[in-house]
Amino acid sequence: MKKSLLFLVVFVLFAVGIYAGDEPERGPLSLSAGYTYINNPELNGGHINFGIDFFRGKFYLQNNFILRAAGFNLDGVDNTVLTLSEKIVFGSGYLSPNMMIYLYVEGGAGFYANYQNDFSLDTFVYSYGFGGGVEMGRSFYIEAGYIGQKLIADFPLSGFVVQYGWRIYF
Repeated sequence: MKKSLLFLVVFVLFAVGIYAGDEPERGPLSLSAGYTYINNPELNGGHINFGIDFFRGKFYLQNNFILRAAGFNLDGVDNTVLTLSEKIVFGSGYLSPNMMIYLYVEGGAGFYANYQNDFSLDTFVYSYGFGGGVEMGRSFYIEAGYIGQKLIADFPLSGFVVQYGWRIYF
């Protein structure tokens, strides 16, 4: 049931993004928020993203700062991971009035916690990743790629990442 509902929500957001009307030219700053899923181990959470354009023309280059928080279960223990990453985005400009496509590379650091460990220097995490995305209707976006997060010496989180959400420009 949960998967069917999630699919329905994604489909509706996707359709709204494709059929959204023309909007005014976008500004150099963006703010976005949405859902994050990583498959190994299954990690669910959210993210908030602030972007600044470096260059805009037929192609664009953007610097983004992402705060990502998510939870996962490992060996019966619920864990939370919180990271701050920097993401460099290279986009193709507008494919159509309502669609853009882009590639990204990211890296960052943060902390994880559970009932045995608080957020501290002992729970340091670093992350790296790359992927691509598409933005529809100049507001809805979906990204897919790879992310690796090193939690403790013998346990890395890594795998396929999917993120989607809404973005506004100002």
